[in-house]
Amino acid sequence: MGYETIDLAVDGATATITMNRPAVLNAITAQLGIDIRNAFRVLRQNEALKVVVLTGEGKAFCAGADMEEVLRVNADPILADRAVKAILECIEEIRTLDIPVISRINGDAYGGGTTLALACDFKIAVETARFGFLFVRVGLAGADAGATYLLPRLVGPTRAAEILMLGELVEAPDAYRMGMLTRVVPPESLDEEVGRFVKKILNGPTLAIKMTKKALAGSLEKDLTTELDFECYAQTLCIQSADAREGIKALMEKRRPVFQGK
Repeated sequence: MGYETIDLAVDGATATITMNRPAVLNAITAQLGIDIRNAFRVLRQNEALKVVVLTGEGKAFCAGADMEEVLRVNADPILADRAVKAILECIEEIRTLDIPVISRINGDAYGGGTTLALACDFKIAVETARFGFLFVRVGLAGADAGATYLLPRLVGPTRAAEILMLGELVEAPDAYRMGMLTRVVPPESLDEEVGRFVKKILNGPTLAIKMTKKALAGSLEKDLTTELDFECYAQTLCIQSADAREGIKALMEKRRPVFQGK
């Protein structure tokens, strides 16, 4: 499948999706959303994959909505609906993919760019990156691109209200302290840190990681009994796996486990 606005590379068990509109700081158009969505749908079919990295080309991760396109669709409800849904479907693809997704945040992320980053399981940013939901600054609702779902779950409703209603910018170190990010590193250390996370995932017990992601994804919407039922299912499945046997043997033999993803 060809893509107009992204690059998709697969290297063994690792896939990398790179938003490739650097001249406009990887601003989101409907086509960019469609390309990212379709890439994730293709990756779902690859059973050999264990991790996906999402990043941006150039000096920014993603500047949010392309304002020129917003103006074009302003008076057309069909095009407006298409543009909004394009990014929402990306968020859903990331959250429901059964393997981990890492956002390699190489620069600023605004609006939908921030939610693309925050939707990922691991969020690794350069210390110079800035984050912001600037919707209200141009008369748009802060309820967009999954922001009102993701942000309260990461920073709490009080801080989310401040960020979304006032259009506040957040520096990467502050975002880390709030719980928005997994790691903040100097720019020259970004690839090394992302690589470290990728390696841990590749060397980890694949089924156990998948079940953990699935449990976390639904935990805040379930009552205790329902979540415990799922934990029972997930752990019963994992305890019968070859990786569990290897992990327990390695612990008893005081050595590093060698997981096979089985």
